[in-house]
Amino acid sequence: MGGYILELRQLLGSRPLIICGATTLVFDQNQAVLLQR
Repeated sequence: MGGYILELRQLLGSRPLIICGATTLVFDQNQAVLLQR
């Protein structure tokens, strides 16, 4: 996402950015966190 922000900064300068994001944790039946790369 860093490249996206830098590109927006080049276009918009110092104007405020409103950026949404999300994070999800997925657990299996043993309460272990499942990871994906």
